[in-house]
Amino acid sequence: MSDETDAEELRRYEEARQARARRRDALARRAVGWIMAAALALLAYDSAAAALADHRAGRSWAYPAVLALGCAVAAATLVFRLVRHRVTRGRTTPGVD
Repeated sequence: MSDETDAEELRRYEEARQARARRRDALARRAVGWIMAAALALLAYDSAAAALADHRAGRSWAYPAVLALGCAVAAATLVFRLVRHRVTRGRTTPGVD
């Protein structure tokens, strides 16, 4: 009986540890996501400014403009996914138990 009790206690302890690790990892992923979104937004802003300056100076401005567009799209996608996760957190997918 003692072995069963010890095994059950050990299993509960391990499940609690894994649950804490999952919560911690999810929080870290969200934090990194927001940091990456901010970095991409900054890079998009800087590249757009460089494209505008190059255009005004009569130099080739396509590369910084494409880079700015790519960073802006990536940042917007990341923010959308982060916000959507926050809104739908706690809901279950229909049809999935």
